[in-house]
Amino acid sequence: MKHSVQHTLERSRARELLDEALDAYRENYREYEVHTAWVDEETAEVGFRVTGTRIGGQIRVCENRYAIDVKVPWLFRPFRRKITATVDREFERWLQRA
Repeated sequence: MKHSVQHTLERSRARELLDEALDAYRENYREYEVHTAWVDEETAEVGFRVTGTRIGGQIRVCENRYAIDVKVPWLFRPFRRKITATVDREFERWLQRA
């Protein structure tokens, strides 16, 4: 599933904000076995486990957006709109903090 979220931050601040959010999710949602790792200066790998299924992908910090590419198992594809709405809401919540 490819998706993007617009932002108006400088790229360095957008990366810092994403890093803060990922740290918070690792800490607050341990039961989902959240895993994050920076692949390079602008790309973070993310993953978590839900209902026994591992979901993972990447978030890339671009100049004016976050580019999200997550491999969604076919079992969860009917929920794509709900997933996208949740992603948008969470990014908006974090962007308001910036």
